[in-house]
Amino acid sequence: MGSSIGTSGRELRAQNVAICNQRESAWRYGAVGMGARRSNVDALQSDLRRDFADVDMRAIAVIATVIGVLMANRYLGSLHDTRWVSSVLDAVGLDRQAAWWRSITDGFRHQDFNRKVYFAVFRIVVYLVPALIVGRKVLGMSMADLGWRITRRHAGIYAGLFAAMLPLVVLASRLDSFQATYPFYSPNFWESVWPWFVVWELLYFLHFIALELFFRGFAIHGLASTFGTMAVFISVIPYVMIHFSKPFPEAVGSIVAGVVLGFLSLRSGSAFWGGVLHFGVALSMDLLTY
Repeated sequence: MGSSIGTSGRELRAQNVAICNQRESAWRYGAVGMGARRSNVDALQSDLRRDFADVDMRAIAVIATVIGVLMANRYLGSLHDTRWVSSVLDAVGLDRQAAWWRSITDGFRHQDFNRKVYFAVFRIVVYLVPALIVGRKVLGMSMADLGWRITRRHAGIYAGLFAAMLPLVVLASRLDSFQATYPFYSPNFWESVWPWFVVWELLYFLHFIALELFFRGFAIHGLASTFGTMAVFISVIPYVMIHFSKPFPEAVGSIVAGVVLGFLSLRSGSAFWGGVLHFGVALSMDLLTY
């Protein structure tokens, strides 16, 4: 019996030793694992710091501005739903102004014209103001550096481009998809050409100038110091996106237009004539489909 008890005691001590050894091994492996994980995290943080150190924050500012402008136009600048304006006015206690806004944009005999005016003015402001602030305050660029100037350089090329595009505009105006989309504003029978159509086309012109100053001016010239001529192709991406609601041939054409006008702006240092050309094409389409 004594031998049996001694044997059981030795087995119990052996089991306890084995358990302790297992626990020690587990702790060691756990510590090693934690050290490895900590090393991996430190390495990742080091990589991220190095990667972000190479990021040009000026380019990030331009890209963020482009994204913000596209989102503003999409969600706040729609001519089909301007209720957010009256909602904001109501929220700040301007009930009379909110009621006035609803009266001129919903149920008023000139509501279509008024919504078009809102569409154009909203985009003129949103294209120009953020770009000017970011361009001057963040990028430290002058208006001329942003391509916001009028020069005679390449003006003849733009005139030649318009002459080359006009036959294509004539052909496109006969397609059902374009006739269903244009003219962008067609006066009602109680609205004469003057002042309704003329005022609209003036705003339409300013809208295209602002659009070109934004995409071919601010976006390209703001990114050129970082990406060089690739800035032209980068700017084409958001420019094509604003054409997704247009007829398919026009969306495809915007790729070519974006590249050509982009390089002309980059070489001439001016985006102004691109806006004139853009408006000339749009006006021609309006008149041909009127």
